[in-house]
Amino acid sequence: MGLLNNKIGQDVYASKISQFMGINKQTLLEQISKVARQSSKKLKTEEFKSVVAAINGGKSCLGMGGSSSIKLLRAEEALIAYIINNPESANNIFLRLPIQDICTEFNRKIYTLLYEKFKKTGNITFQGLCAELNEEEKQKICAYLAYESLRKSCFEDAQNYIETIVYEKEKAKIRNLNKVTDNEIVSFVAKLRQLKR
Repeated sequence: MGLLNNKIGQDVYASKISQFMGINKQTLLEQISKVARQSSKKLKTEEFKSVVAAINGGKSCLGMGGSSSIKLLRAEEALIAYIINNPESANNIFLRLPIQDICTEFNRKIYTLLYEKFKKTGNITFQGLCAELNEEEKQKICAYLAYESLRKSCFEDAQNYIETIVYEKEKAKIRNLNKVTDNEIVSFVAKLRQLKR
């Protein structure tokens, strides 16, 4: 057991350090406790990422470069996990976010499957989705759901994921243009305003 998690050790060392340095022992113990909590949280997060990477074939779920790409990918993954966990919200999401707005190939495939299952049966189940996937794809979806179990997204979060996806896609489109026209800027701003309603 490390010192940060050993209360007796903390007390002994805090006494010695406080005497040596002329620091209040209680203040020192509070700081040690704070660092211990932060260290424990960081360790749990790292352990969780390792488990998810192992589930996902040794790769992080965020297999794209650049902060915009990561933001976009995270939003797509979170939205897919939200739909699986909250099928009652699926219709609203599908109305707001067309399939062609999903940028990454794998996520577009999953989103399309969810959309088709919903349109056909009016419902979405994890088991029904898994019946259409190979083992590697199932593992990826399990990783999405594992992250979602930490996030515990609500409907407002899902709306934010949609906004992020549309915003990042439009931003990338504009960035890729050699010259941005006035019409494209106006169109982009109008689309953002529409999302805020």
